[in-house]
Amino acid sequence: MLSKIILLLILNIISTTKSSDITAAVFGNVLDGMPAAFGDFNSDELTDVFVLRKESRVLEVLLASDQEPLLRPANLTCNFKNIISSVVPGDFDGDVFMDILVTTLDLESKLTLAYIIWGGPGLSLNCSNESLPILKMREQPLAMDYNQDMIIDLFGSDENNTRTFWVFNHNRTSPEAIQMRSNRDILQPIRVPHSNAFLDLNGDYYPDLVVTTDQHFEIWHGSSKGFN
Repeated sequence: MLSKIILLLILNIISTTKSSDITAAVFGNVLDGMPAAFGDFNSDELTDVFVLRKESRVLEVLLASDQEPLLRPANLTCNFKNIISSVVPGDFDGDVFMDILVTTLDLESKLTLAYIIWGGPGLSLNCSNESLPILKMREQPLAMDYNQDMIIDLFGSDENNTRTFWVFNHNRTSPEAIQMRSNRDILQPIRVPHSNAFLDLNGDYYPDLVVTTDQHFEIWHGSSKGFN
């Protein structure tokens, strides 16, 4: 009897619940974009949205507003020949301005090509030269901080399927590639797609690295000397 009463209450709630379409109130007339990332691009303490348009070959930043439409175009676009596979806003050179990591998939080589759109003062996008990726790798990178310098680094598999850290610096040159080493075991290839993670698992204030393979997952504890 009690279950029937609960069921009737649920059905009554569903029948009286109404949904509202807020698409136009949020996106205005930009209805063909796929949200890819979020971040405060122009440092106004409002969350902007990075969207993919035109078959995922155009990256556009929609700036947030406190009035409708809540997201507005601002002529902040970059075009790519290959399909964009991921977007990661963050600081890749330590200058406190938001940069944008963009990865694309090269269908010929099956490699992921990574580009950095460097940020700075002013409201503009300095689109990268697509013929000069900052690095090439397999599948998607994991954003992390390898050396605790508050600059975003990357972890993943290089062109030879070797586990690699790409450590960025202050001068916007190519990141240093550091291969992951183990004195005990042969490192298995990273699973595709992976579920790698970067977080403090043992409460020592050093972020640890979780690596997934086809057979198992690994925990690499972080320290001042790297991961072990």
